[in-house]
Amino acid sequence: MTQSTILDEGSFTNDSRKKINNNFTELFGTSGTFTNNGTSSVEVTDANVTANSVIIITLKTVGGTVGAIPSIKTITPGTGFTVSGTASDTSVYNYRIIS
Repeated sequence: MTQSTILDEGSFTNDSRKKINNNFTELFGTSGTFTNNGTSSVEVTDANVTANSVIIITLKTVGGTVGAIPSIKTITPGTGFTVSGTASDTSVYNYRIIS
């Protein structure tokens, strides 16, 4: 992980904002949401996935019958990952990718 030191004072410039965002992403990963479909696996497209990524999934909005948190079935670096959930679960889930 590369870390940028930010030495700006006063208002943030576009370059300063970019450095802050890059540091945040490296430390805390990228995130998004997906909706479980209750019948089959769901493909989540996110180019930030690497072979060494850790993907954390949490429930955002209940839909249908919630069972176990969906599990990751495949990871394709640079493309995304596939999850499989419980039958009848149509909930929305958050995910965070930490590389």
